[in-house]
Amino acid sequence: MKFYNHHKWIFRIILFCSVFAACSKSMSKRLDLAEEMVETRPDSAAMLLERIDYFYLDEEQKARYALTKAIADVNNSHTLVTDTMLPQAIDYFGRTGDSLRLLKSQLVYVKYLSERNMPDSATRLLDRMLSRIPADSVDRRYQLTAMRATFRIQQEDFPGVIEDAEWLMFHTSFMHTKLWAAQIKMYAIHRQGRKRAAVEWGDSVIASELQHIADKGRWIDFMGDYAELLDEAGESAKAIAVIEQLLRDNPQFSSDEKFGYFASLAKFHINAGNAGRSQLYLDSINSLESEVSSVSRFGEFRSYLEALRAVIDYKQTGHLSLLPDNMLAKEHVRQRRMNDDAVSEMNRLSAWKMQLTLEKKNMTILLLSISLGLVILAFLLVWMLRRRKAKLTEAQERIETLDTMLRQVNRASAVGKDSDRNSMLKEMVLRQMGILKTFASSPTTQNQEVLRKISAIGREAEGTENLVDWQNLYSMVDELYGGFHTALLRAFPDTFSEKEVQIICLLRADFSTKEISVLTRQSSATIYVRKSAIRKKLGTPEGGDFMAQIDAKIGAAQSV
Repeated sequence: MKFYNHHKWIFRIILFCSVFAACSKSMSKRLDLAEEMVETRPDSAAMLLERIDYFYLDEEQKARYALTKAIADVNNSHTLVTDTMLPQAIDYFGRTGDSLRLLKSQLVYVKYLSERNMPDSATRLLDRMLSRIPADSVDRRYQLTAMRATFRIQQEDFPGVIEDAEWLMFHTSFMHTKLWAAQIKMYAIHRQGRKRAAVEWGDSVIASELQHIADKGRWIDFMGDYAELLDEAGESAKAIAVIEQLLRDNPQFSSDEKFGYFASLAKFHINAGNAGRSQLYLDSINSLESEVSSVSRFGEFRSYLEALRAVIDYKQTGHLSLLPDNMLAKEHVRQRRMNDDAVSEMNRLSAWKMQLTLEKKNMTILLLSISLGLVILAFLLVWMLRRRKAKLTEAQERIETLDTMLRQVNRASAVGKDSDRNSMLKEMVLRQMGILKTFASSPTTQNQEVLRKISAIGREAEGTENLVDWQNLYSMVDELYGGFHTALLRAFPDTFSEKEVQIICLLRADFSTKEISVLTRQSSATIYVRKSAIRKKLGTPEGGDFMAQIDAKIGAAQSV
């Protein structure tokens, strides 16, 4: 129990470190699992990531966390506008040579740049990525080229769009990709002002095998764009025929799909001079408004439809009304303000979340610092208390020893001496002997150094390793115990070694085995061995008192 009291803080530190290590291991497992399921179960991966404290991750785990979170957001159709961790992930994977994760993080970052309406930056990043891939690595270049074509459309880099579209058509075996590439090439040609060339390219695609093997939905989309180009090229009647054929062949079209085709037919009929027919399609669109599943889709076409109505009114009345346009402009401004406010609020919430994360990090560091300071302070207090207790114990022992010495002196004074001088000398010898016992009973390094200094008093050579001036000690034994040392040597000439004489004299002065061990600089086991040797030389039986035997022989020798 005493051991635990002295070391409880060590146990607490070990417990804290164990808990921290267990938490880190748990977060690492969650991150591994989220990374595995982000493609197939992005919602579950996102839930796992929410249970991970980003602050406690190391650099490699932070990079993986940023990438996994971004992929989960993309697969869950969440925005990446507020994601600020991807650049750090790209930098880490680039430095460590993790090419697969680097490619994934760069692709997601391209998506981020797209959502931030930064097509120029996205295109430059794709150019750098493609420059590092060999020209014959078609599989690796395929997705990047398709993405670059999309951004080049936004940049209105139509020669670049045509270049990427032709590369994709030549290198891919997927029919839906071939048709998509053909479609964006047709659009790029048209945007270059070559309307007739765009229609001719569309005719060549329709005449190819793609019409029969391409995905039906993609083909319908292609034909819708082709009809728009026909109208732009002045072939509105042919464009009307294409859309009407699509409506007849696909009676399963939803209200959303019919909505767009009716809007195109309204425009085509205006361009063909059929204002009445165009008004019928606009009226049909109004009847579909309640059936359209996406309100935002209707809002996107509202200004377009109002423009068509203004054109029809002009053709029918010769008067152009701008009131609807002004109202639409106000509505557009209102919607834009709402969108800007939403983005601003989203950015504010993101900044607030980041601030909370930083405050949590700072609070954790502060708590850890305070805990560490308290642990250090506790160790210092325990050490100081133990040291103080040791000093108090040592002082108490010295007091008891000095008290014993004083009682011995008082008894000696009560018996009476030949002179005051002899009494004073006896008292000084007793004090010196008591000092030796005091320091020998507490064999600290400091006490041993004091013993050396006491032993060196009055001698020229102070560098000795002995803790006791033995000649001086023998003189004190003779003084206190009736010439015991001198009588010992006379009674037992050449019997005992110097070490054995030292032990006998110290035993006569009531020193314990431990104290003798300290003063003679021998272990307690060695002292017991030397005592056995003394007993053997005297013929003292085991367990017998050889000191009594020595006293008896000395007494007999002195009485003769």
